Amino acid sequence: MENRYARLRLNTAICLSFLSLCSCLEVNNDTIGIEAYSGEYICISLDRYFETLQAIVEKEGPVPEKINNLYGLSWLEGFLYDESLQEIILIGKTIKERPVFHAEDLIVNFHNVTDSICAPYCSLDPYPENVLRFKEQMNKMLTEGDIQTFDSHVIGGQKIVTGGVPRNSGHAKTMVFADYDLKKISQGLLEIKEIRSCLDISESLSDEINRNTFSRFWLCIDSIDDMKRPLPSFVQSNGLVLIDKCPVIVLTEEQVADEKGRLSDDKAAKNIISETFAAECSEKYSLLASENNLFAGLENLFRLQACLRAIAEAGMLQNSEKLKTIINNMTVNTEDSMPESLPGLVNYTITETKNQRRFFVVAGGVDQYLKIMPTNFRKKTSLSRLAREIKKTRPSGDAVYWETTIQVKKKGFLDHFKVKETGKVRK
Repeated sequence: MENRYARLRLNTAICLSFLSLCSCLEVNNDTIGIEAYSGEYICISLDRYFETLQAIVEKEGPVPEKINNLYGLSWLEGFLYDESLQEIILIGKTIKERPVFHAEDLIVNFHNVTDSICAPYCSLDPYPENVLRFKEQMNKMLTEGDIQTFDSHVIGGQKIVTGGVPRNSGHAKTMVFADYDLKKISQGLLEIKEIRSCLDISESLSDEINRNTFSRFWLCIDSIDDMKRPLPSFVQSNGLVLIDKCPVIVLTEEQVADEKGRLSDDKAAKNIISETFAAECSEKYSLLASENNLFAGLENLFRLQACLRAIAEAGMLQNSEKLKTIINNMTVNTEDSMPESLPGLVNYTITETKNQRRFFVVAGGVDQYLKIMPTNFRKKTSLSRLAREIKKTRPSGDAVYWETTIQVKKKGFLDHFKVKETGKVRK
């Protein structure tokens, strides 16, 4: 007689509060199509930039788009400290496919690095009563084996929690909605080529999972590289500091709910499905960023945090009291407010297997905590010439920004420089 198999899989996103890092996955996170230390670079003097911005704000005039958009900067590669002028110069590129940085990003992240007690983070927190109702629904379906008994409304809304930056800032919104899109991808509600949803993965690994699971995913920067060196890492020479590695990854942890519907980590539990999803997202994060601007924007903010914290670690802000005063006196006003919550997400698939009913629940957040210490930096003497040329090609001491084209020989030595465009403080 032919065997009847029935398997029910439910993948739903409820939300979990932000928690600390637990485990890291080995990744290869090279950014697609962006060559380091070569090409056309934008150089922006932070001191002159904020002087310009302050003058515009004091006159209550509109901020020109090119100034608000940091002259098209969309890939931050590092910074240079010009000791003779005691100025900090941001260095990066314009990548048309990526979102640009904004003046607001600089302001709220400077405030965070110099004043905040915590790094930027976000989470989508479940209401305990909804967790209990959801567990009741799962138990009912496991007992009755009838998908029709599932009511998606029990998942309810997800409370948005943010910290480290203003709730209504563009930074906070990028974190929250990138996290929300990650939930959609994990459930197959949003498709990204070459990245499988948890439902797709559970198809191929179904025989290896024999229990119901709650999993959470969150986005952060990996803490160590393959050589056990701390991340993010930087190379430096002659006042020039460039990002070497700053890989965004996805981490995962199993969750358990107590009798009151409160969720906590179950560190002893493992889930090969959620671990596989996290590993694929980590390994292919550059693909995520190229397909979805929210992930590119989130990567931008990680790199900005890395640079600003490296600036603070190097003590460069101690000689920039005027810059700090200008930035600290600036506020951010945003017209669009962050919603209190986002709708719960649910997706499921039904296939056949013998006497098994299994549910996969996923959630997550964003953690931008970065620990920058002297061990995160290493010398790279070949950058000395680049540092000199960036300062040399500056048109004048009051130039706000300039562009320098860098071509690198096959052996990695800097070969050619030229100034393409300049910007000055208008008095």
